[in-house]
Amino acid sequence: MTNTTVEPDEARRLRNKVVDELRADGTLSSPQVEAVMRKVPRHAFIPDTPLDKAYDTYAAVITKTDEHGVQTSS
Repeated sequence: MTNTTVEPDEARRLRNKVVDELRADGTLSSPQVEAVMRKVPRHAFIPDTPLDKAYDTYAAVITKTDEHGVQTSS
């Protein structure tokens, strides 16, 4: 059973890395959005996804596929 009340240090590190990368490339410029992105644990919304995939800066996590394995949403 996974303890969802304790956030792994690695998740926090990866989350901050994503925000830093988005700031560096100019994608993220709002201090309010930055604060939220640094606080909200992205991995909590996709619990079966490895942390490195959950916190990939530019890749979408595929959550649904059709009967042929083709993605239907991300």
